[in-house]
Amino acid sequence: MVSETASVRIDRPAEEVWDYFTDVANDPEWNPSAIKARKTSEGPLGVGSTFHVVRKMSGPMKLEYTEYARPLRWTLRGVGRGMSFTYSADLSLSAGATELTSHMNLEPKGALKLLTPLLRSVTAKQLSQTHAALKRKLESGERSS
Repeated sequence: MVSETASVRIDRPAEEVWDYFTDVANDPEWNPSAIKARKTSEGPLGVGSTFHVVRKMSGPMKLEYTEYARPLRWTLRGVGRGMSFTYSADLSLSAGATELTSHMNLEPKGALKLLTPLLRSVTAKQLSQTHAALKRKLESGERSS
């Protein structure tokens, strides 16, 4: 298992960060590892919402929201051909901005288990890059959602 945690401060209100960040369909607009993201469930976002995503490193994956407590905590589970993961995000108000803390628990399967040491450094780097990209996108005020 690979576990990583990272935080970023975003100069936007928590509700604004939440509404954009927790809609995985927005990922291709800002997330450097996202190729495609499509909601596959009906209704508003919440526990049970599902997505089909394609990421550069992991390929196609199915995601399901397992916790959705706007605007404080969001958790999802992802399953793909080479790995599964649980990702959670905690948001808190910090001097008029939002402190976002991400927790990633990655479970490589099959031959990928042999790459666990490499996956640790790749996962840490990806979390950092993803946070920086989200911060840039939200603080720029340029988004379609």
